Amino acid sequence: MKIIVLHDRYSNEPVVIRVDAIDAIKKVKDGNEEYSDLYINGVYQTIKETIGTVMTKIKKAESKE
Repeated sequence: MKIIVLHDRYSNEPVVIRVDAIDAIKKVKDGNEEYSDLYINGVYQTIKETIGTVMTKIKKAESKE
């Protein structure tokens, strides 16, 4: 099971997510701030990291054996 650790946008608490549970990723801009929404099992989770950071962490997790 491959996992990544991201941070909740509102509380900045760590969120552990299984890579295979992510159904979609959406980039969101709010003024000058950019963050990501992850669609996981029918629910959106708002993440502090940008979509580029999320994709980098996913690729790194998938490349490890």
